[in-house]
Amino acid sequence: MNVRTLRRDSSASFDLDFAPNGPHHLTVTGTLNTTGDIQVDGKVDGDVTTGSLTVGEKAVLNGDVLAEEVVVRGKIIGTIRAKKVQLCSTCHVEGDIFHQALAVETGAYFEG
Repeated sequence: MNVRTLRRDSSASFDLDFAPNGPHHLTVTGTLNTTGDIQVDGKVDGDVTTGSLTVGEKAVLNGDVLAEEVVVRGKIIGTIRAKKVQLCSTCHVEGDIFHQALAVETGAYFEG
């Protein structure tokens, strides 16, 4: 299924590949831009610009992130630019992190 959506407070240009086995099987390919909040529990191949981003424990994001706040429980491969970044114990981050505040839990993996 391909989906293209344009909302007043957000813009998105992406392809959506939906698997009926739950949200962690959802793949989004493209660029996501919004002033709101995004929770990723599947896979995103593309850049994300948002107010707040949470990457779930089973999620994978291949792309750059620009946000006010980022909480990473899953995997990000790309650059993170945010005022506040939290790397949880289950996270795996490969890329540079630019931040004003950074919190890292024991067990978090970061290479950048």
